[in-house]
Amino acid sequence: MTKLVYVVRKDSGITRMFQQRKGYQITNEVMLADIIVWGGGADVNPEMYGQKPIEETHSSPDTDVLYQKVWEQSFAIADPKIARVGICLGGQWLNCKNKGSMWQHVNNHGRSHDIIDLTTGEKIMVTSTHHQMMRPHESGEVLAVAHEATLYKDQHKTVNEAQEYDTEVVYYAETNSLCFQPHPEYSSKHTEEYFFKLLEKI
Repeated sequence: MTKLVYVVRKDSGITRMFQQRKGYQITNEVMLADIIVWGGGADVNPEMYGQKPIEETHSSPDTDVLYQKVWEQSFAIADPKIARVGICLGGQWLNCKNKGSMWQHVNNHGRSHDIIDLTTGEKIMVTSTHHQMMRPHESGEVLAVAHEATLYKDQHKTVNEAQEYDTEVVYYAETNSLCFQPHPEYSSKHTEEYFFKLLEKI
């Protein structure tokens, strides 16, 4: 059965990725969607998780308004199994809508690096353009991690040592939200296949 996909902000890379994938079709009507995809962009506004921005943080008010509008629309769709999917900024934004927060700045993530699937132990090379890092709420299930950053900053503190892991993919069952921090649309076919494997599970 073909799944209808609504891409917020009409990101060309994400749109093309779904258009080239069997079983998916792009729709311009959010209320018809089986899957809604929030794509990349500027930084998450720290107001979403009760902080003020630090020097490195630059958010987009217009994006926030649009993303919030579509988030609200998604709960008016009749199908309760609708999949909410975020890529890069979109993943971070959905993480915050599910009561997660962010490190406002980390190092070593604006480049390609490995992530590790926590279920299989598989390593996947991904393309990363972000400098913020998801800090999931306890209700989220962390699916994939990295071990890259050695600097973490938010409004309240700076940590100058590696943490247990960097969260790269997290899933929130209550809202059926998949938060995917890398860019599958810019990465290798291996990354794209991994992304769709996770998407098909939800």
